[in-house]
Amino acid sequence: MSIRPSDDLQADIAELESLIAMTTRPTILQTLEKLRNSLHEQQQQNMSSSIRNTIQRSKAKAHTVYITTGYGWCQTKDTVIIYLTVKNASKLSPGQYTMDVQRRSIQLDIMDHEGANYNFRISQLNGQVIPEKSKIKLKDSKLIIYLYKENHGREWNDIRLKTTRDVYDELQRAEGKGATPPPTPTTSMDLYCMG
Repeated sequence: MSIRPSDDLQADIAELESLIAMTTRPTILQTLEKLRNSLHEQQQQNMSSSIRNTIQRSKAKAHTVYITTGYGWCQTKDTVIIYLTVKNASKLSPGQYTMDVQRRSIQLDIMDHEGANYNFRISQLNGQVIPEKSKIKLKDSKLIIYLYKENHGREWNDIRLKTTRDVYDELQRAEGKGATPPPTPTTSMDLYCMG
């Protein structure tokens, strides 16, 4: 495998991310995600070979924290609210974070906060949102993201769009443990939305 320039890989990954955000077909989504993972592996190989060649302790970059679990969400008839725990979030300046919201995806990047970078991404939201109405609030130890539903009143049973395979795997795990699958949220979920 030849080593591709880092800029080319980054551009390919960025374009794949935008394609993934637009894709609704599960088979196509899986294929694109496999390709993205392959490009990330190539990128990691490039990075590890360049690190061996030129690393200086004083120029080491901050590590990136990928927020994939441990976040909360709730919904009202009009909004989906996401809660991310980030220490001293209220101290973030507007230039330290970027939020990119598309109709079916969200990505939040926080740069150089408390010695780390943070990344939060959902590439397939369960429903469509209105990107230009989205907003973020900074609290003492959390970020609160407000996404406005395109289809007002439509309940989301999860924040992520689940493929048939995801649902099948979830049922298999539940049956294997002798448990029943978790109930689908109802409108009582609205009671837990506090910002």
